[in-house]
Amino acid sequence: MKADLLLLLALLAAPVAAQAPDEPKSFVADPRARQPGDVLTVVITEAASVTQTARTQADKAQSAGGSLDLGAAGLRHKSGELDTHYDGGGSIERTGHMLGKLAVRVVGVDQYGNLSVAGEQQIVINNERQTMKVQGVVRASDIETDNTIASWRITGARIELTGRGFLSRKQAPGLIAQILSYFGV
Repeated sequence: MKADLLLLLALLAAPVAAQAPDEPKSFVADPRARQPGDVLTVVITEAASVTQTARTQADKAQSAGGSLDLGAAGLRHKSGELDTHYDGGGSIERTGHMLGKLAVRVVGVDQYGNLSVAGEQQIVINNERQTMKVQGVVRASDIETDNTIASWRITGARIELTGRGFLSRKQAPGLIAQILSYFGV
C-alpha cells in the first residue's frame, strides 16, 4: 500500500509533457482552422490610394470717402480704402502597397462560427526591425481549402507594418519640424 502511494505521488510530481492535438490522418480531412488555437495563413495584398485637393478663395473690399470744408482754405477731400484678399490651396496624394503572408492564430469563435484571429511577425535585416501585425474576424466559409484567407476578406481588419532602426529614424521628421507642425507652421 505504501509503495502504491509513493508511486502515485511520484507520477503526480513528474512534469507532464504537452501533447499536441491529434492531426487528421485522413487524406480527405479538412485542415482549415475552426477553433481557438488553430493557425491560419493570411495573404496580405493591400493597396491604398488617396488623392485630395482643396482650393479656397475669399475677397473683401471696403471703401470710405467724404469731404471736409475747412473755410477759407477751400474744400478738401479725404478718402480711405480697406482691401482684404485671401487665396489658398493645397493637395494631398498618398499611395501605399503591402504584400506578405502571415500566420495568425484563432483566439476565439463567436456564436455564428466567425473566428477572431490575431498574429504578429518580426523580421530583422541589418538591424532594421520590421513588425507586421494582423487582427480581425474571419468567416469560416471564406477560408480556402489550403487554410489561407485573403486580407481583404477579414472584417474589422487591423493590419500594421512598423519599422524600427536607422532607416526609420532617418525618415521621421526632426524635433523642430514636429514642434512647428504642432503649431500649424
